[in-house]
Amino acid sequence: MKRITMTHEKEGFMDMMTRIIVLLPLNLALKTLGVIAAITIIGIPASVLLFKMANMLWYKTYKLECPSCGKKISIQGGSEATNCMYCKERIVATWRKPA
Repeated sequence: MKRITMTHEKEGFMDMMTRIIVLLPLNLALKTLGVIAAITIIGIPASVLLFKMANMLWYKTYKLECPSCGKKISIQGGSEATNCMYCKERIVATWRKPA
């Protein structure tokens, strides 16, 4: 069992979801329909994104790097221990505030 220190670093998931859910439909709508239609079309993806962001904040998903294999894994819900899904090593995390 390895012990590591984790920081409160969020995943890049929201950045990726922002590009897919919001910016892609906005770009397509602006190219084909114009500004007013783009504002109308972007309403539904934006509401989905807000729900997803609230869900991520509620469950507090964080990422860490496994000290054994070096792969990035996620830890959810503020848990203090997890198993690496690649090398099956048990990881116990102690939390600290970022500097």
